Amino acid sequence: LITMHVQLQSVGDKSHYMRITSSGELDGCGGGGKWCDFKVVNKGDGIVNLQSNELGAKAGNERFHIGGQDDHSVKDPSETGRGGAGSWQVYRCDGEEGEPKKCTGDNPLHKEGTYIFQSVKGGKNLRIKDDGSVDCGG
Repeated sequence: LITMHVQLQSVGDKSHYMRITSSGELDGCGGGGKWCDFKVVNKGDGIVNLQSNELGAKAGNERFHIGGQDDHSVKDPSETGRGGAGSWQVYRCDGEEGEPKKCTGDNPLHKEGTYIFQSVKGGKNLRIKDDGSVDCGG
């Protein structure tokens, strides 16, 4: 499996990044610093896990992933690992070509660009809302 790091920037407000704070809270109020850095673990066929680099990967903790629930809320990162709630299907948005394209293979984030992360568990998209909160209702 190929491992890389990403930061998830809001499409609506480019000053907002998704983060898991030092206290373990997930929000969309980050400024692009270390709390906004996520380790991407490619599970194959365009499915990934997004783990906090600071609280998870660097600390040797198997938790602190971004996770989605069936009701389209986010799961507490301290309780989220690499299972169904922590798994995301990746879609690439290629500008004006129309509908997002489902990514496949072992390295779905191989190009710089705009991506959509769809919850494998809930079927909706990860998003940063205008108030800085995060959900999986997009």
